[in-house]
This record gives sequence, structure tokens and C-alpha cells, in this order.
Amino acid sequence: MVELGCILFESCDPTTFPAALFYSYARWAWKRCLYTASHDSENWELASAKEFQPMPRLCRCILVVYEDDLRNPIWAPPGGYHMNPNWVIFRKDYEETHGQSTPYMIYLDHEKADIVLAIRGLHLGNRSDCAILFDNKLGQTTFNGRYVHNGQLSAARWVFDAEHEVLKGFAREESNLYTDICWAFTWGWSCGLVNYGGVIES
Repeated sequence: MVELGCILFESCDPTTFPAALFYSYARWAWKRCLYTASHDSENWELASAKEFQPMPRLCRCILVVYEDDLRNPIWAPPGGYHMNPNWVIFRKDYEETHGQSTPYMIYLDHEKADIVLAIRGLHLGNRSDCAILFDNKLGQTTFNGRYVHNGQLSAARWVFDAEHEVLKGFAREESNLYTDICWAFTWGWSCGLVNYGGVIES
């Protein structure tokens, strides 16, 4: 898959690009559906209303990472994001992640007493994101006794190495008043979970 990814984005022949792209995603989808998809949620419990209550707010946090300027949003949902631009600690885009991760931000929600690390999903028109997606083979990498996507885990470790001191610093400053939350979209969700566990254990 890695070799195929290189072909996709380095080939100069536009006539072969759609076919190669279709083949790569069809192969990925076939493996995904055949080997793992049916087991994703088989042991999940139903969430209570209280547990689900913060989900819309956290989803808005993810959407904000897609905005270039929170003060002048382009993709705001009906009613807006309900977020204070002054509480965004920082946002890092592709130039700052050097292609090692998708863009993300750290947001200090004083109203809800949350320290939020929000990681956006893959942009499959971006070469570095596709390299992360293709960086995997079945059974290549394990984490906590389970198989994980190698590219996702590598991206998670990169974000953790870059930001764990910042997150720990906020956790120490706010003591028991604030809750650490890592929230992400699609592949970034798994990265967020890895980062969250690493910050708490450090």
C-alpha cells in the first residue's frame, strides 16, 4: 500500500490516476469490511443521556479545526460554534505538523471546565494524509494487546510528543477544576484516545 500511495501522488500521467486511486480505496475497503468492521462495536454499551450530552459541543470543536479563522468562520453550523475565540490556546496546521499529523488545536473551555485537544480527520487530497492512511499492513502494529493502524499510531505519538507537556501544564494549573478531553474525527479519534491515555499516565 505504501508503494501504491507513492505511485498515486508521484505519477505524472493523469489518465492512470483515477484507476489507481479507485483500486487503492477498493482494496482498503475490502480489507476493512472483511477483517474488522463487523467487530468494531460488538462490545459497546449503550450511552446514557448524561454521557451523550457533551457530544454535540465536542463535535463543534472538531468542526472548528477546519476553520482558518474562528472569528470569521466559513463552515459554522446553524447557531454557530458556541466557542470563544479567545479561549483557543493555539491551532497547528499542516505547515506546523510537517505532515506528521492532521491539523489540531488546544482549546481551554472555561465555561465547561474542559481542556480540549481537537484533532481533525484526514484530507485525502493532501499527500501527507494519504501517506498516513497507506502506512499500514494487516498485523503490523499492536497497542495495548490489540492491532492498530500503524500510520495512525505514529501520528498519535507525534502529537503526544509535541503537546504532552502543554496538556500536563494546563492540567496542573487547573488542578481538579478542569477535565482533560481529547476529541477527534475519523482516524484522529484513535490518535486522540492514545494521546489521552499517555497524558494521564505521564
